[in-house]
Amino acid sequence: SSSSSSSSSSSSSSSSTSSSSAVVSGPGVTSEMELDKVHRDPSFQPTRHNAELNMDQSSQKLSHEEILKLRAQVGSSSVIDVITANSETFGRKNEYSQIKYLQNKERVHLQKTVLLPMTVANVCRYYHSKNPQKLLGLRPDSLSQLLSYANVRAGTNQLVIESANGLVTAAVAERLGGFGRVLHGYVNSESSYLLNMVALTKEMRQSVMPFPTNLVSLVNEPWDEAEFGPDRWAHVKRLLREGCDGLIMCSRFEPDAMFNAVFPILGKAAPFAIFSEYATPLANLAMRLKNEKCAVDVQLSETWFREHQVLPGRTHPMMNMHGHSGYILSGVKVAPFIPDPTGARSDLLTMMSGKSTATESNAARASLLSQLVKEGTSDEQGQQQVAKKQRKS
Repeated sequence: SSSSSSSSSSSSSSSSTSSSSAVVSGPGVTSEMELDKVHRDPSFQPTRHNAELNMDQSSQKLSHEEILKLRAQVGSSSVIDVITANSETFGRKNEYSQIKYLQNKERVHLQKTVLLPMTVANVCRYYHSKNPQKLLGLRPDSLSQLLSYANVRAGTNQLVIESANGLVTAAVAERLGGFGRVLHGYVNSESSYLLNMVALTKEMRQSVMPFPTNLVSLVNEPWDEAEFGPDRWAHVKRLLREGCDGLIMCSRFEPDAMFNAVFPILGKAAPFAIFSEYATPLANLAMRLKNEKCAVDVQLSETWFREHQVLPGRTHPMMNMHGHSGYILSGVKVAPFIPDPTGARSDLLTMMSGKSTATESNAARASLLSQLVKEGTSDEQGQQQVAKKQRKS
């Protein structure tokens, strides 16, 4: 009885060794150690070719249902060995194809959990792969270009107007490292939950000062504490009046009007970078900046990104790439302000909104009509446009 038990144990041992080492045995099958050498040796030349192989499902003896049952019984790592052993063509593949075959099976059958730090780059990469619209299509490389064009560095006050759920603000705060200020302008009640998600230090979070963007127009307005109480935005207003060292805009709104409002806040020779998913609004703004001579080094660029496989002797671009991420308008401020061609008309329309007197409304109507005629609009067309604007008001 002792001899039979020993023989049975030896047979079970040999069978388990055979199943676990299916990849390293058999005719033409390369061992895992040899595959690793092939992977790293640039001088290696394949000993076989795949010209006579049929690349279809008929070479696999196991059905999909059988593979699923095996996964439930023996685990994912052993399933790959069994699948490889039951492949009629694996032993005849060249060494490069065997590596790719094993990597593909690992992606399908091995469930790996990787814990990554909540850095700006990792959060941006994750949301861009899952739901890029939450970031307005912003990729990690586009975000890094924004920081570079705006010259974000420690010890500066950076103005950030964004609609990317706080990711751009978190990136600027991370770059400052707690030395400086991030004036984060938001519109209405836009969410900034990604700012809380990114792993920032206490000093980095304290450097972020959120404020509503309509506060920009009230920077130089007097505040009556007797009537309205203490001004909660006094410190932000003071920083805005002192001027910002850089501007980053990544908003879902038209960049032209927002840029007109915040441009006077920029300090002398302050760089700016504006991101948009569309080229036309940025092209129009770039033309205005050049015509008004308000900025130098104005350039509009399209961002693109392509991953490369980096292996000894086999470094090449990947076959697939993400085609579009958006456009970036950058430059350096040299003039104190941009003349707003729509500013006067906006003021007149405000007077015509019903809050002014009848005399002011008639004066605004006449002034607007005169302005339209000077711009080349006929008198009849001008009358129609004024009436249309009044109806909207």
